[in-house]
This record gives sequence, C-alpha cells and structure tokens, in this order.
Amino acid sequence: MRWEFLPPPEAARRVLHLAGGADGQLASRRDAAATAVSWVHDPDKLVPTATNLWSLLVAEWPDYRATTDRDDVLAFRGEPQTEALELAGPVTFHGTVTTTGPEMDLFAFLLDLEPDGSARFICRGQQRLTATDPTEVTMSVGEAGYVVRPGHSLLLMLCSSDYPDFIPLTGTTERWWFATSMRPTTQTLEIGGRAGARLELTVL
Repeated sequence: MRWEFLPPPEAARRVLHLAGGADGQLASRRDAAATAVSWVHDPDKLVPTATNLWSLLVAEWPDYRATTDRDDVLAFRGEPQTEALELAGPVTFHGTVTTTGPEMDLFAFLLDLEPDGSARFICRGQQRLTATDPTEVTMSVGEAGYVVRPGHSLLLMLCSSDYPDFIPLTGTTERWWFATSMRPTTQTLEIGGRAGARLELTVL
C-alpha cells in the first residue's frame, strides 16, 4: 500500500525567489539580472548532522544557527512574517546547479528563523546529481505542516554534506567506500533572471 498525503483543498501555491546574491534573500520578486553564487564542498570539513540520529530530529529540535553561518553553506532569509504563515503540503526547490566535481550532493533545509536568531527545522530534502554542466533541478524539500509565527522568518539552507547521516562525496571518481584521495569541489547556483532558483511552498 502506498500512502499519499494531499494538501487541504483550500491550499495555494506560493513562490519565493532566491535573491540578493551573497546577501541571501527569499523574496516574492526575482532579481532582474542573473547572477551565480557558489559554495565549496570540502570532504575534510563536512557540514555536521544536527542530531545524534535522524530519528531524533523532532525530539531534539536542534538549532541550526551555527551551521547557517558556515562558509560552505548558502543561506537565504525571508522577511519577518507580519502574520502567521501556515505551511500545509509539499515544498519544492527549483534551480540550476553546476559542480567542478564528477557529481554533487545537494541538501536543502527549510528552517524557521526565530527573533532570537535560532533556526529550527521545518523540512528537508536531498539529491545526488551529475552536474558537470549546468543542470536543472526540481527537488522535493519534503512535506511541511507548520505555522511560521509573526516575527519569525523562513530560511533556506543549501549545502553539500550532512555527515555522518549521509556518506559524503570525495570529489573524485573513486567509489566513496574505497576512496584513498579527496579534493574539494565548488558548486554553483544560478539566481535571478528568468530561470533563477526558487522555492515553491504550499500554504493556507
């Protein structure tokens, strides 16, 4: 039996564009000009898993604020909510990415940025890509049943590792189980312009 969770019939789609270049914003309008932003995946300096076990994510409800400040992470912040935002269904990331390695991992975390600066988990998704040339991605960031309260903001975090929950790529063509060498790779994301990256939400 396959379970399928459907949004309420009154749910609507809302699109937020990744904008602001290095400043990292989630905006209702896209930047007119297309630009590229990059981050480095270094197998010797991996983004750490936020919990002891994946199954404890809700129980521990970790604070991601230290992770979002890392140099190997992109963070896009929305404006503080003036009224409650009810998320009620699929969250989808659309974008075009490129890597200098033979392949790349793309992790996307949607977080609740609280007024005190803490960043709490809402949902997440990940995908392994062969993107040596610009590659269009449509990736599920999971299903969200969550209320973002007034004064809080949405925050989208993108990175290329989540260790030790996921075995990291080495940046080489060697199989990751048996690799004897590693090298950093640079991942690039296009934002702005007609094909710029965006986040699609299901809201009430």
